[in-house]
Formats: sequence, structure tokens, C-alpha cells
Amino acid sequence: MLHPAILSVMVASSLLAPDLARAESAQDLAWCKGDGNPTLEQQIGGCTALIDARSGEARTRALSYFRRAGAYLQQQDYDKAISDFGEGLALDAGNAAGHYGRAIAYEAKKDTDRAIVDYDSAIEINPRLAIAHNNRGNTQRDKGDYARAIEDYTRAVEIDP
Repeated sequence: MLHPAILSVMVASSLLAPDLARAESAQDLAWCKGDGNPTLEQQIGGCTALIDARSGEARTRALSYFRRAGAYLQQQDYDKAISDFGEGLALDAGNAAGHYGRAIAYEAKKDTDRAIVDYDSAIEINPRLAIAHNNRGNTQRDKGDYARAIEDYTRAVEIDP
């Protein structure tokens, strides 16, 4: 038979465990969102915990991938960023910011063709995303396609003078 003190600790622990899990989830969510100025490692860790929990709707899970991808972008870990943007887009293909973020990572890797494909997708989803027009223009310019670059720059200025 269990000693009453051990039994009471076990009962108390089982009652507190959901609160501890919720508190941990709240901290993970805060870090993943960037609340409280977490380090990039804390942000990645918070997002990873949320992703690994596999709970919530697809768009919410996608957002955790996008946020972690953004942290990887800041660390200049472009392969991980591209992978996470891809995972997020598999859950929320209509997210213009996800396509835009992955385009930035591709552009950083000098993969201009894939960058343009993702800028195109972002613009198709949100034609008023001026920064995507501008960045696609930069990529077109880098490829030597000055006519398309000018079109994109012109459209960016029309949207956001």
C-alpha cells in the first residue's frame, strides 16, 4: 500500500499537471508569437512545441510554422525557413505572407526562379501586397529583365506611394 504522503503528492501532481501543461503552452505560444522579446532560440522552441503538439486547426498550426520560419530567416538558416514555409503552406496554401516569406528565403539562396514563383503566388493571393511587387521587381532586375522589373516597381508605387 502507498504511504498517504506519497499518495497525496501523486494526487496533487495529477491535478496540477493540466495547469502546468497549459502554462507551458501559454509560454510556448507567447514565445512563438514573439511576445516578451524572446531570443530566436526561445521563439523557435516555442513554435516547435506548438507544432509538435499537433493541436488546433490547420491555419493555427500553419501560423506556428510561419513564425518559426521567420525566426530561421533571421538566423539566415534558409533551408529550414524554406522547409517550414512549405509545411505551413501545406496547411494554409492561401496565405500570401507564407509565399512571400519563402520567396525571401529563396532569394537569399540566389534561387531567383523559385523566388519569383512564390512572389507570383503571394501577389495572386493578395494583389495589393506592394512589398511582394517590389521584391519581385528586384529579382527581375537581378535577372536582367528590366521591363518586368519596371512593371513591378510601378505597381508597387501605385499600391503604396
